[in-house]
Amino acid sequence: MSKKLQFLLSIVVTVFLLIVIYTTSVPRHRISVFEKIWREIVSPLQRGFSAVSNSITSSVNYVNELKNAVHEVDQLREELAKAQFELERLKEIDLENKRLKELVGFKKEEDYSLLPTRVIGRDPRAWLKTIVIDKGERDGARIGMPVVTYSGVVGHITSVTRTTSQVALLVDPKTAVGGIVQRTRDFVVVDSADSSGLLRVVPLYQKEEENHTLPSLIDFQEGDVVITSGYGGIYPKGLTIGTIMTIKQSSEGVVGTLAPSVDFRRLEEVFLLFRAEDLEIEGGRVNPDSK
Repeated sequence: MSKKLQFLLSIVVTVFLLIVIYTTSVPRHRISVFEKIWREIVSPLQRGFSAVSNSITSSVNYVNELKNAVHEVDQLREELAKAQFELERLKEIDLENKRLKELVGFKKEEDYSLLPTRVIGRDPRAWLKTIVIDKGERDGARIGMPVVTYSGVVGHITSVTRTTSQVALLVDPKTAVGGIVQRTRDFVVVDSADSSGLLRVVPLYQKEEENHTLPSLIDFQEGDVVITSGYGGIYPKGLTIGTIMTIKQSSEGVVGTLAPSVDFRRLEEVFLLFRAEDLEIEGGRVNPDSK
């Protein structure tokens, strides 16, 4: 096609478009046949373009809304996590307050005073033998001092530093305590049964008599509560040791298995037990040597 013909064709197309624009831009009640044909041809394209445009706009809006929703969800999750953390913290504070109130409520004897302490250490290899507490010599702690909870006997101090003390638990095989069967008032000796955390209770005379000649006087029953006898110079009388679970006859005579009143696996707060006549409170500290 020659350049001259191309030029003429472009002029014709331009004139045609100008006529179309003019005729379609002027308000009229009637439109030409050509306009009708043109609109029929163009309208599907317009509808398609409009649909695509609306779809893209909707998609963009949806993505933006989704981003906002994700951001809001993240914020809500963060707030929920903070609320759950705070709730758990408040629960722990509430449980701690209840435990401390129970510990304070344990004080029944006027001859003794209680100093609350926290368990700060345990040996994983000897979990049911010893604990370390956060009171030491500066707080008045000394070797042989009894340690208790609101439930009963925990053990006694075996070594002290300036700020800490080590406590031998009642379930330690090396520990024993004199007791009384609360119902019958029989004197017994309580020591560790095995590594299970249970205790063994034996009538006191069986520790003294080799031939065990007094079986008819024994009146143990399952469910009997055993308390401290007050003998031995460590524990005052009347502290709960545990409850008799089973009774059997052995080579040692009558032997009972005792469930401790204290849960030795979950000790968190305990009490040092001071004799009141040896105490003097100065500035919130206990000084048993001051007079």
